[in-house]
Amino acid sequence: MQNKSYKELRVAQMSDTLQKGINTPIENIGWQIKSIRETLGMTQKQLARRIGVKQSVISRIEKKSENCSLKTIFKLLAALNCSFSGFIVSKEKLYDYIVKAAEKKASEILKRTLANMAMEKQAPYKAALSQQFEDFKKEIIIDPGPGLWEE
Repeated sequence: MQNKSYKELRVAQMSDTLQKGINTPIENIGWQIKSIRETLGMTQKQLARRIGVKQSVISRIEKKSENCSLKTIFKLLAALNCSFSGFIVSKEKLYDYIVKAAEKKASEILKRTLANMAMEKQAPYKAALSQQFEDFKKEIIIDPGPGLWEE
């Protein structure tokens, strides 16, 4: 059986991984591009020449890709014989995000209402206040319109 060199193993592993697709967070795309480039044995200067930019641009992208346009990422990946398939992943369930925003908005509405009531020397019962909060929240959750996202 023939022993494979480190470089051969790296190429095989990267090839297999790329064929399956890599879920790469946007902040790691530069690192991933660098890894592919190095696996191919390509220099930054060679990659830069392939897409018509300076070597310093490639260096900057590999270090901090969030400042890079998607158009440039597409060009880079095409030059590396790869394509881009983006994933949009929510940090939490959208429903939970709406509930949090609705709680905040309901609280803001109640604070304004309580401020007005205080000026008129009125004070609601705690149970009524709690029920009003839940009602506001439920109403907002049922129909989360643009008003929910106003600051």
